[in-house]
Order: sequence, then C-alpha cells, then structure tokens
Amino acid sequence: MTSIASSVVPPLSRLWLSRAIEAVRAEWGERTFFTLTQATFDLEAFLTLYATWEADEKAPENFHVVAFVSSSDWNGVWQQPDFIDQVTWDAFIAQKPVAVPGFHRLSLADDRVVLTLVYDEADTVLSKMTLGWDSLFWTGENEQTLRGLLKLSNEKARVYAETFSEDEATVLKRSAFRVDVVEGYGSAILMAPRKKGGYRKACDRRALVIGAGLAGANAAYALQKAGWRVFVIDEAPVPGARASALAWGILHPHFSRDDNILSRMSREGFFSTRTLLKQLEAQTGEMLFADAGCLQMAHSDAIFSEWDLAREKGMPFVLPADYARFVSRDEADRLSGVSLHRGGWWFNQAGMVRAGAFCRALIREAQVPYLGNTPVVRLEKHDGEWAAIGEFGQVIARAPHVVVACATDAGNVLGMEHLTLDALRGRITLLRDTDLATLKAPVSGEGYISNLPDGFCGVGATYENDQLAAWDEERAHTANLEKLATIMRETEDVVVTGAYQGIRAVGLGRLPYVGPVCDEKAWIATTKARGNCDLEHPPVIEGLWVMAGMGSRGVSMSTLCARILVSWMDGTPMPIDNRVVRCLTSARSVKKFVETL
Repeated sequence: MTSIASSVVPPLSRLWLSRAIEAVRAEWGERTFFTLTQATFDLEAFLTLYATWEADEKAPENFHVVAFVSSSDWNGVWQQPDFIDQVTWDAFIAQKPVAVPGFHRLSLADDRVVLTLVYDEADTVLSKMTLGWDSLFWTGENEQTLRGLLKLSNEKARVYAETFSEDEATVLKRSAFRVDVVEGYGSAILMAPRKKGGYRKACDRRALVIGAGLAGANAAYALQKAGWRVFVIDEAPVPGARASALAWGILHPHFSRDDNILSRMSREGFFSTRTLLKQLEAQTGEMLFADAGCLQMAHSDAIFSEWDLAREKGMPFVLPADYARFVSRDEADRLSGVSLHRGGWWFNQAGMVRAGAFCRALIREAQVPYLGNTPVVRLEKHDGEWAAIGEFGQVIARAPHVVVACATDAGNVLGMEHLTLDALRGRITLLRDTDLATLKAPVSGEGYISNLPDGFCGVGATYENDQLAAWDEERAHTANLEKLATIMRETEDVVVTGAYQGIRAVGLGRLPYVGPVCDEKAWIATTKARGNCDLEHPPVIEGLWVMAGMGSRGVSMSTLCARILVSWMDGTPMPIDNRVVRCLTSARSVKKFVETL
C-alpha cells in the first residue's frame, strides 16, 4: 500500500490524542506485538497511528488496532482526512466492509498493521472477545463498557482519554490502575500483575505447513505476512492439486434465520476471502475471482415463506442492500438469466473463484519454500523441534511449529485416533460450454449451477460416502442432473462432457478444526486416573496446530480460518468471537470419546 507518511506524522487537532499517540510511541519500542483498542472507532486517530508506526524505526513488527463502531455511527466514520493523499485513501477505502454485525479486518503495510472493526455495541460483545490490549483510547461514556475493556488489558497496559469522570476514575482504581489527570489529558497505568501479552517477544517463529490446498496455502500466506518463516510440504506436485484443484468454486455467504455458527463463518469468511482475492488480483494481474453475484435459492416454497417472514422481522438482523437482497421468483429469473422454481437471497458481491489458481497465487506471493511430491506420514519431536517424517522414514524438515493442513490425512499425520474427519467424495457434472447459455450468475439451491465465459459449465455436486457404497460415474451424473431439475422450472437438453471430482474433508458438525492440537492421549490417561474429566481445559501439544475439515466451504472459510490460526499462534486479537473459536478446536472431537470413559 502507498505510504501515507514517511517521516512526518500528521498533527491531530485534538491535544489529548496527540499526546496519547506520542505516549504510545514511547511504549511500543522494539516490541514484536502491540495492540491498541479504540472504545469508539476514530479513523483520523487510526491513520495517524499508522503514520506514526510507519515513521518509527523502533515500531512493533505487528501492530493491531481493535475498534468498536455502532450502526448509528457507521456512515459518519468514513470521511477522508486532509493529510491522506488520494491514492492511499483509494487503496484503504477499497477495503471498507459492508455494515453487517461481526468482525471486519482491514490491513496496511503488507498486513503488518491490522485494523479489526467490531460492528457492534462494545458492552454487548466484549464478553465474547479474545483480546489483550496494551493501550486503550477511551472515548466512551458507559462505565460498564470501561469495566469490560479493563478486564481484557495486558500487563503494563495504559488508558488514555481527554479526561476521566469521577466515576470512571473510581472504576480504573478498582481495576488496579493509577490515574493521572492534567489539563486536557488523562492517563491511567496498570499497577497490578496481569496476563502477559503485547510486550512479549516471540521466540522462534519458524513453522512447517503440511498441505498446500486452500487450507495450507492460506495458512502459509497468513503466517508469512505475520512475520513467520514458513516451509510448505505437500504430497501433490503443485499447490491446489487435490480437492482444491476445482477450476471454479462459488464464493458466497449463507443465510440462516438463526445466524448459526456455520452461517457466521460463511459470512465473515466470505468477506475475508473476497478482500484477499481482490488484493492478489491487483498484485498479480491474474483473474482469480469472477464478480457474477450469486442467488441462494430457497429449497422449497415453505422455506421461501420462512425467509420472507424473517426478512420482515429483521431476523437475524436487517441485511443491508449492498450485501444481500431478498428477491421474488421473477426477479431471480431476471438476475440469473434462467427460469427458477423460486426466489431467495441475492448476494451481489458473491461470485466464482478459481480455487486451484488461488492456492498457487498464495504460495507464489508469500514467496515461501514449497516442496511437492513429498508425503508426510508422521511427526516426531526431538530437541524442542518437530520433524516431518516421510514415507521412507526420512526427516524431511524440522521446525518448532507444525501446521497440519492435509485434509483427511490430518488425523493420521498427527497420530490422533479421535479426530473426526469424514471423507466425502464430491463430483461436479461438466456440461458443454453452450449449455445453460443464458445463465448469468451461479445459483445455489439443493445443488448449484454455473456457466462462466471461459467455458466452465457445471451442475453439482454429489456427496458420496465411499464407506457406505461407492458410486459409479453414471449414478453421480444422474444425481447431479436431478439437481438441475430442482433448481430450474424449465430444464433444457444438456450434454454431459465429463466430471470433476475430489474428496472433501468434513469436520465434526460440519465445522473445521482450527487451532492447537488436543493431546488426546494425555486427556484420556488423566481422565482414567481421576475417574472424571476436565472438559473446560483439555491439554494441548505444544507446537502442533491443525487447520482442516472445511468440507465444501473451503473457498469461503479458508482465509478466515488462517487468520484465526495466526491469532492462536501469536496471541493477537481473534478475528471472530470466542464462542466460535471454541467450537473449532480439535478438542471437541476428542471430548466425545472422553465423556464416555
């Protein structure tokens, strides 16, 4: 991104903020990580902090800013400050998120400066956050919010404000902060011990990533951008050569009335992936994403009516028009270009992703070493480092950390007996490029249909469990063509020209595994010895990490999951709330077995 300042930090009109930023600059010297929280998002202050960081040779390697913004303030915060040139502003504002509840990330300086915007009221979301801050810019008025923020402070944390009310000063003192107020400036310093966080220095940030599909490639890219030294090992000859080799996959959110975890992962993952694809396209000049939109068609008339009622009631929240629009059958016909059985949710920012090319672009742009045609069969630890062992017993590579992202092989490589990863074969029936000729956008229903200008025309996809019964190709094509009939009112004659197939790795509950690896052997042994199990604190294996099991949602979830993984490994703010994070751990699979002991 273009620099907004090289040596001169733009002055702020507010004295207390200028003094606070100077104080922060004195605090962060030569740290690896530093996290600052804004109780209320202040764009001018954030961009001034960025300019300060950029001009400071002793600035932290990774600078995170977490800020809260409410729906009433959203439109007013995106005003261009005078000190930012137009090129820089255009690059920054291109990342402006859609105003939907959740966590939105924008990055600067090649991802070394990360802004996490929390679109929600701070006092309602704080208890759901994984966050440790070093500095807080307090501009709120709610003492409950202040108390909630103070609970998330790191050791040696500091609070800055224009002033503190008497009640706020009392809250700070009760939370072990020493309060100082001078004319036009207030500060508070934490005096009591607290969990270690932002001032820590990372030790050896070397990691092996096993697998280079959507999971492994995104993990390698995100780690490298965060300052890790990464080495990728893959069984395939090139990145994205297995299930992720799909020529085109749909990138779209998923609507549900209850906004369940899968839907939230799909929505926030959709934004993460789309932003990254746009950045990669700008860097490489390669087409990775087709802006076509996508219709999520209701599976039945009853579901259509339920969705319509949910829209009227604003469930799960009012969807902004630049994100999603509920459309009738006639409008769905017009948008898609074909006759459909019913309408549904139209996502205008959705589209199609060249999945395999996406994987290769990630590895190439990260400039990480890649070793292909090299299966890893197990891991061994020697002298504080993990060794990846090949099929002939040879040591392939060593590092203090290993990320296992090799889909259905993850459990075997980790030596885990209770990591549930179902292998479900999926096949897409490929049609002539002249079939579905009027189709303008992909449609997702019981299956999906798509036709792209480069000749990719397909309908699918099957979900085949080979353990129950193997499908032949004729059965797979028949099942897919039946899906075509459930989507379109007027089916047309099509000709099957071939198939694409891959094996999906599906985690327990259709959710992926992301984070530290559960030490199942230790957990089982401790449970047997004690006669009961500690379900809240499962043991983990130091230096082992997993990212696998995204099923058919690898395109929409892999970038978000990689960001969650990096937050685990670095202890930086999570890009999603902690209830979701807990649901993604590998311990949830082992827990099902431990509870039976």
